[in-house]
Amino acid sequence: MPLIKHLLGRAIFPPRYAWFLEGRWRRLVLSPERLQQRLALSTDLTVLEIGAGGGYYALPLSRLVRRFIALDLQAEMLNRLRRKAVGAQLHPVRADATHLPLAAGSIDVVVAVTVLGEVPSAESTIAEVRRVLRPGGVFSVSEHWPDPDFLSFAHVNELCRHSGFQLQRRYGGRVNYTAIFRANPA
Repeated sequence: MPLIKHLLGRAIFPPRYAWFLEGRWRRLVLSPERLQQRLALSTDLTVLEIGAGGGYYALPLSRLVRRFIALDLQAEMLNRLRRKAVGAQLHPVRADATHLPLAAGSIDVVVAVTVLGEVPSAESTIAEVRRVLRPGGVFSVSEHWPDPDFLSFAHVNELCRHSGFQLQRRYGGRVNYTAIFRANPA
């Protein structure tokens, strides 16, 4: 019943249903390979994923960069990720996205896949992302319906613009998109 409640309303995704987030169906919406192509990652980058969960995107993306920080609020999700991440260059961090435990200007790319609608404040999270990104850094936001926490592109674009980001590129359509923003120089 909690999974159905989550699917019908806004809430943090329950860890005991993490298997659902890792199902084959997700490849149809946004595969790790498609996200990788949209991000154009390289081996000299430090990447932060907010809401990494069990590692559906974190594990494959972490193989492509110098340092990958997988942030999640839920210890159970990070424990699931740790079990699968043996040998990976991945650093799990438990924290609230509205208060990132990272130095200002220390991150090259921040990834947020269907998570901005789950955080306590999308505005505060985006401000924190802006703080930890180096000047010119990249913020990638992916949203897809029927996620009950779906945020429209127009809403995300407005929030990012107000926090000092400029839209670089948008992939997908109205209900399934990835938006790539660049942090304006301070």
